[in-house]
Parts: sequence; structure tokens; C-alpha cells
Amino acid sequence: MTTEELIQLLAQYPGDLRVMVQGYEEGYDDLEAGRVVAGEANVKRLGFAPSKEEKQ
Repeated sequence: MTTEELIQLLAQYPGDLRVMVQGYEEGYDDLEAGRVVAGEANVKRLGFAPSKEEKQ
């Protein structure tokens, strides 16, 4: 997902709605700015598998 796609998605919701992410073991956690990973280099460094689109 690109930042533009994320902005468009979030624009559909009220501005005061909490943004949650899947928790480490189970449940959900609040999204914190320090947990956001941006950029292809960071994703590769953290060892995430590329999506189907990235492989092509």
C-alpha cells in the first residue's frame, strides 16, 4: 500500500477515529508514529517478504 492509498482509505473515516494495528501476540494495539516503517530499504532490512506486485 502506498501513502496515497492509505490517505484515501483513512479519509473515509472520522478524523477522531483511533487507528489500530494487529498486536504482537493477539488483539490490537494503537498505531504509534515510532512503529511506522516507511520506504523499501527499511522493509527489506526488516525481512518482510515482498508482495506479488513487488516480485514482478
